[in-house]
Amino acid sequence: MKLGDLVKVRYRDGVNELNDPLWTEPFHGIIFETPDMGELCMWKMWCIERGRPHILSPRKDNIEVVYEVNISDRHR
Repeated sequence: MKLGDLVKVRYRDGVNELNDPLWTEPFHGIIFETPDMGELCMWKMWCIERGRPHILSPRKDNIEVVYEVNISDRHR
């Protein structure tokens, strides 16, 4: 996952009676901030459905890269 990637995220929404995790409906967005961008930066995406930023937690959230951007090919 990197800057510019299109991702699909489901957030943990509790557990069922078997203690299996329950997940929200998917949210889609573009990664616009990553932890390697600076000391105070974290994983953030611009959410298409909500029209606002979401903070991502890769260890907790179910994140799938839908489209991986190849930034080196951007200006050909």
